[in-house]
Amino acid sequence: MKNRNGEQQFRVAGVSVLIGAGLLIGWLSASSSAMQIGSIIPEKKDPNTGRQPKVGGRDTTLPMAKTEVPPMLTAPADSVVVKRIQQRWAEHLKVPVVIEEDLGGGVKLKMVLIPPGKFRMGSTDDAILSAADEKPSREVTISKPFYLGMYEVTRGEFRKFVDATQYRTNAEDGTGSFAWNPDKREFFPKDEKLNWKVAGFDQTDSHPVVNESWDDAQAFCVWLTKRESTVRKVRKLVLPTEAEWEYACRAGTTTLFVFGDDADQVTKYANTELKDEFRYTAAVGQYPANPFGLFDMHGNALEWCEDWFGPYAGLGTKDPVQREKQTTDKRAVRGGGWINDANNCRSAVRNGGEPDNRGNHIGFRVCFRIE
Repeated sequence: MKNRNGEQQFRVAGVSVLIGAGLLIGWLSASSSAMQIGSIIPEKKDPNTGRQPKVGGRDTTLPMAKTEVPPMLTAPADSVVVKRIQQRWAEHLKVPVVIEEDLGGGVKLKMVLIPPGKFRMGSTDDAILSAADEKPSREVTISKPFYLGMYEVTRGEFRKFVDATQYRTNAEDGTGSFAWNPDKREFFPKDEKLNWKVAGFDQTDSHPVVNESWDDAQAFCVWLTKRESTVRKVRKLVLPTEAEWEYACRAGTTTLFVFGDDADQVTKYANTELKDEFRYTAAVGQYPANPFGLFDMHGNALEWCEDWFGPYAGLGTKDPVQREKQTTDKRAVRGGGWINDANNCRSAVRNGGEPDNRGNHIGFRVCFRIE
């Protein structure tokens, strides 16, 4: 089901947000006094609600003070708790849950607030489905809230970038891009005719852009950051880290997919190679959103991430990111796509590709972090 409703304009003291005209452009830091207020909640409390368990059906905890920093989201948490914590962080930061960047001509890039939290990243040894590069599983902390694209970057949004900068993608150097053959389940040889404008199948500007490399995705992020900085100070727009991506995809869940462990249900929630109404990419937002309000995390197009692709061993557990080039010389790719079976659409699944590599199955979404 498609959900592309527009939001209203907001103006909040200390923060300037233009809905339909620009990204979040100001930031109100919590006052030092607010940050130092002690909790009025007893020590033994639910990590997600900040409340002591009910005794005899009676809540023994006082309401949370409005100035107190909300609790981090701790998995597992159901969708009601996820949305409640997301909203409480929006209220604490005095920002909307959804912001959007108006790129002109009716093209708007929407982003969703993701609260900080803790989750188990990767696959456990006893997982029903898993791969070696998803291990070891460990608890990871995402210490800062961030905004993440509600949808994968669309062809229409990427077109605005190209029109504004005259940028030429790696595929437009005469070498083209790889294309997936769904009948033989293998890649065709690289086709010089393919690029972000020519996917190898029919697309509209509402479809995720594909045939762009990691380098091209980075160039888009640089352009979007510079576009904002010409009129205001804004946080740097980047690709999400693998940890940020998986945390946002899971949205409080610990199961194989955000909807549970039943791989047979994947076609209800994602555009994959399995039988559904879309043979190739679909317009973004055609399937249900996860509890954070993010679409197409399990399917449609795979997505570039910031990290170099490598083993988890040796990485920290607080805001981890692989900044050093690994022996594979690849960048991380997350999520599933229209070419994948259910196993390769799980929350923990990982892939990688050389920074200049591209194919008609890989897209991306943008992120910016709240410091």
